[in-house]
Amino acid sequence: EEKVANEYGGDVRRCVDVARASVVVDTEDELKACFDQLFSTGAVVRLKNRFAKPSFNGYRDALFNLRLDLPSGAAHVVEVQVHLSPILESKAEAHEYYDYFRRHFHGNLTACDDCMRLLDGVVAGAGHTFSVRLLERVAASSDVGKLEALGELFEHRCSQFGLALIFRKRLVAVEFAASTTGQPLAAALRELSSLLRKTGKYDDAAHFAELSLELSREALERPVAVLGPEVAAGLCDLGRTFLQKGEYDKARAALDESLAIYDRAFDADAVLRMSPVLRGAALCHADAARAAPLRGAVPCHASKGWTLLALSELAKDRAEFPRAVDYADRAAEIWEGLDETLVAHALMAKGPILQHMGRIKESKAAYERAYDIRRRSVGVHHPDAARVLRKIGTTRRYDGDLAGADESYAAAVAIFEKAHGDDHVDTIKCLSDRAELLLARGSLDAAEALVLRARAAAVRLFGSDLDHLLVRETQALQGMLASARGDNEAALRLLGPAA
Repeated sequence: EEKVANEYGGDVRRCVDVARASVVVDTEDELKACFDQLFSTGAVVRLKNRFAKPSFNGYRDALFNLRLDLPSGAAHVVEVQVHLSPILESKAEAHEYYDYFRRHFHGNLTACDDCMRLLDGVVAGAGHTFSVRLLERVAASSDVGKLEALGELFEHRCSQFGLALIFRKRLVAVEFAASTTGQPLAAALRELSSLLRKTGKYDDAAHFAELSLELSREALERPVAVLGPEVAAGLCDLGRTFLQKGEYDKARAALDESLAIYDRAFDADAVLRMSPVLRGAALCHADAARAAPLRGAVPCHASKGWTLLALSELAKDRAEFPRAVDYADRAAEIWEGLDETLVAHALMAKGPILQHMGRIKESKAAYERAYDIRRRSVGVHHPDAARVLRKIGTTRRYDGDLAGADESYAAAVAIFEKAHGDDHVDTIKCLSDRAELLLARGSLDAAEALVLRARAAAVRLFGSDLDHLLVRETQALQGMLASARGDNEAALRLLGPAA
């Protein structure tokens, strides 16, 4: 009865599983044979293949609807369910979840799937466990995407306005602290106003609607504060592209303009943020902000740090090392105290510059601090931590600690292998670094195994064209290995084109 009401609009004639049967098979071969047999009857009128598209809870089966001709001349549509026995064992538990979410989200299985897709972004990285504790963590976080998803879920899919209000208010607090242009804050205020109207709190709804409107009007009057950071970010991206292409003059022009616009925009933005309207907005959600203090919210001027890092990279490529260090330090200074993970980016940029300047111990200290930050923020088994380990290996090698360098490279390779497999730039670079180290230590057989892996992966990814740096570098390593083995002919054949 509930299914007819929810899925078929009350039309009982559309219910096609009144007469049904189940077929249980043990293997994939048996499953294919069963599918083939049912299709061979010519009576299949519909198939729901949840082996191809599983339900949100991971359950898989196939639902065939077949036309059954009766002796009276009438016809009836029946359902045949096809199950794999290992999956069927979990069906009772899965059905409990389906019933719970169907009641909770006020809809059929499709509606449940829609809601669970919203939750996918929320539970990602949390072991896919949805719980009250997870909701509490998101409600105290500064994750705009998750706050938006849960506000949408509870307001529009569950009609649980009290819960939605928690996330909508929090989103306003986060956007106020971290908004780049003010427009995300205006949008968050509008959503909050709409939700308050649904709860009958009309005075509060009107108040937040007026704040949103006034904020948008102020943005029209202060376009540099609103559009400037977006233009500056675009110029930064363009400058980075020119940098990768080796067009340094164009990169310098784009990045210098980006930096100048950021400076003007943040001056105007400071005025904008001191406006009576924004001070009022801050007071309106102060209670929510105090209840869940902002963690990780980055003021809009932090985006300027990326332009400074690009300028640091440009200066390094031009061998202007003191200037490169200065730019990296300025980026770190902006991010210090705001977001440690951004500071780690600045430290990673600064490390190789210090190496070029022969300041190995300072370089190593920068990398070690970056590793400590990433160890605490993403964990020791994350590729971001492995990238720092690889850099630490290089500084240890330059410092003469070959055993320590090998330990760092090996640990980084293991992480990259697990995260990406061999066919990834990070894995190839780290395999090459370790191979070069082993070659220097005289471990030719071990080095050769790594070189062959790195070379094969580079060719699979980029082909054998030596125009690609990784292909060229891995071939050069093969040449160095051949030279170490005394095979000068092979060494010349490999090193010549790769030079």
